[in-house]
Formats: sequence, C-alpha cells, structure tokens
Amino acid sequence: MKYFLKPHFILGLIFSFLGLYFAFKDFNYVGFLEVIKTTNIFYVLLASFFLIFSVWFRAIRWHYLLIKAKSIPYKNLFEIEMLGFFGNNVLPLRLGELYRSIILSNRFEISKSTVIGSIVLERILDTLGLVFFSIFLLFYPLENQIKNYVYYGLIFSFVLSIVLFLIKKIFYDKIEIEIIDNFLKGLYSLDKKYLIQNISISIFLWLIYWINTFLIQYSLDIKMSLMETLFILMISSLAIAIPSAPGMIGTFHLAVVYSMESILGYSSDIASAYAILLHAFGFISLTF
Repeated sequence: MKYFLKPHFILGLIFSFLGLYFAFKDFNYVGFLEVIKTTNIFYVLLASFFLIFSVWFRAIRWHYLLIKAKSIPYKNLFEIEMLGFFGNNVLPLRLGELYRSIILSNRFEISKSTVIGSIVLERILDTLGLVFFSIFLLFYPLENQIKNYVYYGLIFSFVLSIVLFLIKKIFYDKIEIEIIDNFLKGLYSLDKKYLIQNISISIFLWLIYWINTFLIQYSLDIKMSLMETLFILMISSLAIAIPSAPGMIGTFHLAVVYSMESILGYSSDIASAYAILLHAFGFISLTF
C-alpha cells in the first residue's frame, strides 16, 4: 500500500489523468460508437497474432544478447518476455522490465545487473530501429517541425553511439565494483558474431509494429496512408517513455489523438476510436 503513495506513482497517475482529459475532453460517445461498430474483427485478431509473434522474436534477440552469460532456451525467454509485458500493463512506470529481470536472474542464476544491462541494450536497439524507420518520414509531406523531430532523433542516435563507444573504451573491464561491472557486461553483451541477427530482428520488430498500426486503422476503414500510420507509431512509441499509470493509459491515447487531429487532420470521432482500439488490442493481447 505504501508503494501506491510514493511520488513517482502519484506523478504517473497525474500524467495519465491529464492525458485522458485532453485526449477525450470533447469525446462524442455517439460518434465513437458509429465508428467503432464498423470494426472488422478479423484484422484486429490478425494484428494480435502478429503482436504475440513479435514477442517470440524479442525472445530470440534476448537469447543472442545473453549468450555470453548463459545460453537460455527461446521458450523460457519468450515466457519471461510475456511476463514482462504483463507487468508493464498492470504495474506503473514500466516496472515489468524490473519484474522480468528478477525472474530471469533467479531462475537461471545470472547477475541481476547483467540482466538489466541486457534489457537496457534491448531498449537501445529498439530506439535505433525506430529511428531507422522514422527516416522514411523525411520523404513524406509533413510539417517541417515534425521533420525536425526526426533529425533530432538521428542526432540523438549518433551521440548515443559515440557515448556508448567511449564508455566501453574507458570503463569496460576497468571497474572493480561488481554490480557496475556486471551491468556493463550486460550492456555490452552484443556479440559481433550475432550483430547482423540482432539488428535484423530489431528492424523486423518495428516492421511488425508498423503493420499492426496499419491493420488496426484498416479494421476501422479509416484509409490512412502507410506514412501516416508510421507517424502515429513513432509518436505513440515516444509517449510510452512518459511516466504514467499501468498500461500507458492516457499518455498513449493523447499522443495518438493529438497526432491524428492536430497534425493529420482527422475528425475527433475517428481519432478517439482509433486511439482506444489501438491501445486496447495491444493491452488485452499481452495481458491476457
């Protein structure tokens, strides 16, 4: 009970509440029902299948990242990845990441700091994969401000790569504090032999997420372009980093509704229906 009174948990609830308020302050229930009742459930189920399928590929990538520490079967990593997503959906501040690191560490006797380091590396690969696909937005007629965000992302990725290189050059194998040393081993566990596999899987994962973002709008017959769905994917993915209540409620919805209404010019009813369905399909698939 004390945990739910901590400042970071309360801050997450505030952000979620504000996100829900600004996303749905002009919510039209009748218009929403008119849009949502046209949903083609086949495409939603297909997107759910692809989403679960993507977790299997995340397990394969995690296997490659942990192979120096211990070779763990894909099946076990898939189960633990799913538990992590479940934790992210029912615990605040994406604590599912910590949850799965503890499970893996205890079950296979690997240092927790090593596991956490590998999860940080996962997120770095995810970020680089998103930046790779965001380059396509530079060739789409969006506002210059939006394209500037893409340029910022490219610069951030370049700076991050330099920083990681310098950290490895200066500190790797030179730190005698065990917990930091284990963390760095996890962070730099990207084996050169599996470099292409890890990069390819990271790009393939975002391709699946892009397809799913398109399938959900297709199920509502919104007729968004591929580039528009990529833009929605990029903005909603960035919103996930904002502290929120469990399941990224509110922050995710606001990012999608704002992008569709204020930037892409879709109506409030369509934007609300799409935001709710896009969030619900992922939340239910991974939690269930």
